[in-house]
Amino acid sequence: MSFGKLLPSATAHRETFESAKHLSIVDGDIFNCVLAYTCKGNVDTLWTENTKHFKKYSFLKVETP
Repeated sequence: MSFGKLLPSATAHRETFESAKHLSIVDGDIFNCVLAYTCKGNVDTLWTENTKHFKKYSFLKVETP
């Protein structure tokens, strides 16, 4: 298993803003949106204590550690 740094791409930023507009995401929830779209297609599972904030992203598997 390998871990590396994952940075948001231009596509992740575009998808974030489109999703934020469509889902009416504002304020601090934008960070979660950026994180979700940065993970999209790059990670199998996002491990977080904050699983409820990621339920709207059906493309992302989220689990509590």
